[in-house]
Amino acid sequence: MFIISLSYQGPCFAIAVLLHFSLLATWGWSVIEAVSMYLLLVRVYNVSMRHFMTKATVCSYASAGLIVIASVIYSHVTASGTGLPLTENYT
Repeated sequence: MFIISLSYQGPCFAIAVLLHFSLLATWGWSVIEAVSMYLLLVRVYNVSMRHFMTKATVCSYASAGLIVIASVIYSHVTASGTGLPLTENYT
């Protein structure tokens, strides 16, 4: 609240976006490691995927980036008051 009270909303927004992206990317890498461990330890047969780490990197960072971009667009649309209200006012 201290940053918002000093009207540093730009840096606060940037830190929030970076934090959101890094947490989603970390979660994505946890999923990738779980799939990798499953393929190595549980599957008995010789399973090899070509360029697994390249595909995993693109999927992890791209999905985190898309979610962050969608969140930023949604927050901008709802904050401007021109669309997508969270609640309807019927009074």
